[in-house]
Amino acid sequence: MSSACTTKEPFVLRVVGNSMAPEFEDGSIVVIDPEQTVRHGDYAVARVADEIRLGQMTISDGVLQFSTTSDEGDSMVEIGNMDILGRVVRRTHPRLRSSRDYT
Repeated sequence: MSSACTTKEPFVLRVVGNSMAPEFEDGSIVVIDPEQTVRHGDYAVARVADEIRLGQMTISDGVLQFSTTSDEGDSMVEIGNMDILGRVVRRTHPRLRSSRDYT
């Protein structure tokens, strides 16, 4: 069986945990667009060390980095050490009945 979807089509993920709260609470649904250009300040999803992570793109000392937070504190990963899957274009939270566009 084959899928009609391609790697260039938008997809959705559910946020697990509160590492990116309050912007992305546990249970939030994020829409990811792999075709959108990721810029400083954008939220994005990336594969880092075989994990899918949600974070914010930042420029620090002229280097574009992927910033996440966790129970252990902030984490910065340089772009060369990850595969960016796409930019967050929308967030919804069914339980909280809230949504936000990131366009």
